[in-house]
Amino acid sequence: MSCATTTLRRHLFSKHQAEWFTSCKKAGIEITATGNDIRKALDDFNHKDEDDPLSQGDGTPIRCTYNPNTFLDLLVKWIVGDDQVR
Repeated sequence: MSCATTTLRRHLFSKHQAEWFTSCKKAGIEITATGNDIRKALDDFNHKDEDDPLSQGDGTPIRCTYNPNTFLDLLVKWIVGDDQVR
């Protein structure tokens, strides 16, 4: 028996990538596509939240109450971290 999952995966990757990755992650479904482009995008997706302290781990940002001191601290970290000298 054969299934046409390649076409479906190609469509999901090209048109609904973030939704596909997020939905599978939430449902605990492993994406088994073997295409190099899909594997790289999936690896990037899985590791993007590790360095983001303002994310819940599923890509959803954590909403914080505005605080001018926190804003200033985060602004300075962004400027220094991105080497914004101009």
